Amino acid sequence: MDTVQETLSCPFDCRDFLKQCRIEKVEIYKERQVLSASIEMPRVVCLKEYDQITDYFQTQIREMIPDLPNSMIVQVVPIYAPQDLAQILQEPDVLWKLLNVSNLHVFLKIQEAPAEDEKTIIIRCSNEIAFRTKIDGNGFSHACEALFAKMCQQNVKVFTCFEEDETLEEVPDDYFGPAKEWEKIRAEQCQVANAKPQAPRASHSTPSISGGSNGNILKGKLIKAPVVDINEIEDEEKSACLAGTLFDLDSRTLKSGRSLITFSLTDHTDSIACKVFADKDEAEELQSALKAASAIKVRGKVQYDTYSNEIGMICNDINLHTLACRLDKATEKRVELHLHTQMSSMDGMNDVGDLVKLAAQLGHKAIAITDHGVVQAFPDAYSAGKKHGVKIIYGIEAYIVDDDIPEVNLRQKKTYHCIILAKNMTGLKNLYRLVTESQLRYYHRRPRIPKRLVNYAREGLVVGSACEAGELMQYLIKKPDDKEGLEKLAAFYDYIEIQPIANNYFMVRNGMATDEEALRDLNRALFDLGKRMNKPVVATCDVHFANADDAICRAIIMKSRGFKDAEEQAPLYYRTTEEMLNEFSYLGEEEAFNVVVKNPNAIIEDFEEIIPVPTVLHAPKIEGAEEQIEELTLEKAHRLYGNPLPELIQKRIDKELKSIIGNGYAVLYLIAHKLVKNSNDNGYVVGSRGSVGSSFAAFTAGITEVNSLPAHYLCPNCKYVDFDSDYVKSF
Repeated sequence: MDTVQETLSCPFDCRDFLKQCRIEKVEIYKERQVLSASIEMPRVVCLKEYDQITDYFQTQIREMIPDLPNSMIVQVVPIYAPQDLAQILQEPDVLWKLLNVSNLHVFLKIQEAPAEDEKTIIIRCSNEIAFRTKIDGNGFSHACEALFAKMCQQNVKVFTCFEEDETLEEVPDDYFGPAKEWEKIRAEQCQVANAKPQAPRASHSTPSISGGSNGNILKGKLIKAPVVDINEIEDEEKSACLAGTLFDLDSRTLKSGRSLITFSLTDHTDSIACKVFADKDEAEELQSALKAASAIKVRGKVQYDTYSNEIGMICNDINLHTLACRLDKATEKRVELHLHTQMSSMDGMNDVGDLVKLAAQLGHKAIAITDHGVVQAFPDAYSAGKKHGVKIIYGIEAYIVDDDIPEVNLRQKKTYHCIILAKNMTGLKNLYRLVTESQLRYYHRRPRIPKRLVNYAREGLVVGSACEAGELMQYLIKKPDDKEGLEKLAAFYDYIEIQPIANNYFMVRNGMATDEEALRDLNRALFDLGKRMNKPVVATCDVHFANADDAICRAIIMKSRGFKDAEEQAPLYYRTTEEMLNEFSYLGEEEAFNVVVKNPNAIIEDFEEIIPVPTVLHAPKIEGAEEQIEELTLEKAHRLYGNPLPELIQKRIDKELKSIIGNGYAVLYLIAHKLVKNSNDNGYVVGSRGSVGSSFAAFTAGITEVNSLPAHYLCPNCKYVDFDSDYVKSF
């Protein structure tokens, strides 16, 4: 055959070398869009030389074959003498490139192992993600064997394994015998290294999710090693043990059929991305167990992930874990009467269920829900209260305005915070009335409630003075010596609130107070006010997040709202009884106990159990709705399909009407019918969506244009209907 030099004009830096090369074979693989040229080379080339030869060859091939598709990949396969195998293994970069794993070269090691019957090569991969996704079970070994057969004209047996660097022992001389023996030895070695061997897997069984005799084991072995903080992980480690709560749980199926489960783990010192490989039969159960776990302990290798460009962990062992939880050790415990959930828009951080669960964990018998002007958290609070055995106090933190001026000017009046709690069903109804009025009639930037309206609907309600944004604290700051004016305002409230001084430390930063002692003096003044007026004084946290370290979450929200001091976040977390007693110790032991424990419990003592949303259906009432829906349904059905109706259609109508009328939904169907009809009559196009399209009664009642019957032929004249012919079934 022609030499390469005779056909191509070669660049100077490889001219002499190319004179000695010969094109042995050119193959085109149409499905893979690859043109493969096998070129005999006098010696083993390094990667740089190979790239120069390949680039030049690609250019010349495309010049000689102008019609070669741009999508066609031109590949050069060097052909060497059989004795060059050892040198290929010493410089495997070209081999990795031909196998499309060049990006993994730092994790790969290759060597020849002694064997009696045939050449044997072992390829080790030190990155488990790379091994599982690129090498294990993806035909990699067979591709290597085929490439060696082409490059060196030798039959070579290739085995692959995952090796955690120096964790495996030295390979013995008889390491590679028959295939079955190799698998057995490899499985034993991988078990020592806490790494999973490749198929066949008979020599290594993965523990079940139940963990055998230890139900804490989700995967692998029982972890007895000490836990380190995640923020201490600064570099790659062969083995580390971490614990915390997981989030961002996800999984995907790999080409090998195995699953890669990913999640992030946090212990609130830092977070780390974790990955775990699972066999097909265990993946779903493991993911469900992880999703249900409140906390886990993991052990594995910490290494740099080239995909995410950050440190991550490959988990070999996963156990359930119990985090050190907050406890309230007080014999008599406090009750929180000022608390915000996520329903306090851009302010509260936690789901109401989590806060009620925390109250139960601390042993608090009750908890008040007081979101800013809204009541959306009530249904979930009710459910959480039933689940955790905590009494729910339903309330709001209202925006009240002093209405001793004409109503038209209320929008310009300053608003003050005010806590309103419902003590019974009458109070709840009045609370709902106040919320409705504030949203529909008095809304201006926020839902406002005139004080006279609170007095008008005060039955069943208990009113508190709220936080520093409340009327009493604001008046006290502006007119600290006007006791008479302060008492006049305080007459409106049933109890007076004081809060930890750290909640109001922004006053010191802003110059509104000189120091921390000045903040205590403000609380003392409110405490004395309650004493003078015989009104209970209660200590509240003004809870906006569950735990102290959640403050960073609210800081982010506050920053997005433009607060310049967002990072100086007040500790608005749910405190224990002991923490609050320590906070208010400057009032004296007895009075601290009164404001923290005795008074809040006394206020809610006669609060009734309230169901915030009816548990039974309360449908609107329209006289004769049932008869009208039945008439509408049958009228259109008879008009379309005749009278009597075909048996299939009659049974369908009977079944649906029985369910609709029997469960009290006829009036809802009738309302929907009237709304759609009115829209259509006035020229508006109405389209249905969702499950209404599955109701034939909704179609015949004119609610939806979707006929949910099976495909059929209908003669508009004689009303003949065909559901069963082969022609109809073809649709």
